[in-house]
Amino acid sequence: MLRTFLPALLTLPAMGAAVGQCQFTSVALQNYGLGCGFVFSMPPSITAQLDPVTCTLGIRVTAFAGCCNSFLRDRLLVLGLTPANVPLPQVALGCTLLVNPITFVWQAVSAGDTFHLALPPGLGGFTFHAQGAAHYFTTIGLSDDLMLTDGLTLTLQ
Repeated sequence: MLRTFLPALLTLPAMGAAVGQCQFTSVALQNYGLGCGFVFSMPPSITAQLDPVTCTLGIRVTAFAGCCNSFLRDRLLVLGLTPANVPLPQVALGCTLLVNPITFVWQAVSAGDTFHLALPPGLGGFTFHAQGAAHYFTTIGLSDDLMLTDGLTLTLQ
């Protein structure tokens, strides 16, 4: 059931459940692994916050907006039920995919830094994993580059 839940979660309206129907009161977060990339010295970060009134989970991927001919174009989010440890040398030396992906979500930089996920009523507590990425375009060399966040374990309670 959870395997089909994560992709379905992303197709629901962002308004979530009606007030009073949310089964969750908190989300426990645990970061793991390391962020990486070579575009800027500081990799993006990932965090999350539950809004039990609207029954939505906001997963925030904070990234440097860019400078010096490198500009943030969009953000990506990978969600899965288990952690992973897959080297991604094509992104940068030492980069690792930290989530066994079930689904990927893309969001333009104009949409902000938070992915809003509606949580359906009737679902019990569960744990899943997330990792974010920032996609940069560099005008010198016309390159597209990624920087990855660390991993994030989310336990909805």
